[in-house]
Amino acid sequence: MLSLFQKVIGLLVPCIMGVLLVPYSSSNAADVTAVEPAYSAGESLSPGLKVWYYSRDLSRLRELRDWMKWKDGKEGPPLLSLDYPETTGPVLTATQEDLVGARIEGAILLSEVGQYRFKVLSNDGIQVDIGGKKVLKDDRTHSTRFSKEGTVTVNTPGWYSVYILYFERRHSAALQLHWTTPSINSMHVVPPEVFGH
Repeated sequence: MLSLFQKVIGLLVPCIMGVLLVPYSSSNAADVTAVEPAYSAGESLSPGLKVWYYSRDLSRLRELRDWMKWKDGKEGPPLLSLDYPETTGPVLTATQEDLVGARIEGAILLSEVGQYRFKVLSNDGIQVDIGGKKVLKDDRTHSTRFSKEGTVTVNTPGWYSVYILYFERRHSAALQLHWTTPSINSMHVVPPEVFGH
């Protein structure tokens, strides 16, 4: 006859093993409605997105957020696009190849009424906010992969704020933002002319 201890262990071990064997994914996405553009569609902005770099060994976006409270980033040359395929060279416009965090700010032109779908190819962690709302997040170290898709529904065309946190830890880096627009339903890299600051 089994003791109470053996029965409890017999129930707990499969549960614990099941939890340990389930792969963890930190990727998530949201469906949001963009409320108000930051600038009207007719306004002219400087090309690209502003970027600040942080030199730090990071494994989660939370660590980058915490570090940003204590350390000012070093402003780098603007990112004229978000089309950085996988590389082992310098990260984005930084001079470093590893241990790079980035805060990216600016605006994206959403010129049509309707739904935009977004996903991001990244290595390592990333969060993309559009219009002040989190759309994409894949916040831990990982090999190059796509995030889940998020959507933004636009009722008023215009320039919407973009805020991105990104980090690359070691070896290779990637950051490519992809979308579909209300009039083009195939997923493709967001063109550089829709980014401004």
